[in-house]
Amino acid sequence: DTGAFNVPPLLAQPFVENAIEHGLKGIRQSGEIILDCKLKGDKLAFEIRDNGIGISEVQERPDHRSKAIQIFKDRISLLSKRMKMSLAFEMIDLSQEHDNHGTSVRYELPLILK
Repeated sequence: DTGAFNVPPLLAQPFVENAIEHGLKGIRQSGEIILDCKLKGDKLAFEIRDNGIGISEVQERPDHRSKAIQIFKDRISLLSKRMKMSLAFEMIDLSQEHDNHGTSVRYELPLILK
């Protein structure tokens, strides 16, 4: 038995919503969003990945109005203060790497068993 643990609500939601609304909009291939959550030592590692157009192309659009990154930073800031530790994330434009497409957002949370 590994025990149970709580996950703060709505941390992945802004990025899943962004992938649907911005990343996959107008792509020619089938759209795919992968939400991966793994135990990694004493942390819970999250990755939200899509095969859309990539964040740099989305940000160049004149109609781009996403607030997901700021919403996430606000939530992480509150959690960091509450937990008294630094929590960070990275966002990778996969279209800049090899011949991939899409965006990957990764972050880790400390594992606190309840």
